[in-house]
Amino acid sequence: MTAIEQIRERVVDLFKFRDEYFKTYGIEDAANKTQRVQQEIHKTIQFIDDVKDQVSPNSKGELYFLRGRALNATAEYSSEAEEVLGRATRFNLPDAWNELGECQYKKGDLSGALTCFEKALKLAQNKVFYRNMSMLMRSLTWKTSTEREDNVDKVRELN
Repeated sequence: MTAIEQIRERVVDLFKFRDEYFKTYGIEDAANKTQRVQQEIHKTIQFIDDVKDQVSPNSKGELYFLRGRALNATAEYSSEAEEVLGRATRFNLPDAWNELGECQYKKGDLSGALTCFEKALKLAQNKVFYRNMSMLMRSLTWKTSTEREDNVDKVRELN
């Protein structure tokens, strides 16, 4: 297994840990979830740092994306995740643009998130990208119903 495949697997495991936390620990352990997820993020980042020199130059964009995704695994905004994901977008990876959009959404930068989701959708048609765009569009405040309808049509055009 290559280094990038190992990193990919570790990041998938991190999200599985986060998303299935209560299957393992139960609802009675809810107070510890944030801390335990942070510990898993730290372990994942440490692993990435340990093997990053083994990643081929052709996979550097994915390396940045996976590191940024791991850092973005919490519900809170992370400036470090934003910085790393910004580097990943230079490789024009649709997943990196989507993840950066999620990060900016957490930050409250809805305009920046919109730009990222639009770029992701222009590069690839993906139901997760559409879901994120839809959530963002519902979060925006509209001055008129016409403006709202125009923006909904804009999302449909990306389809």
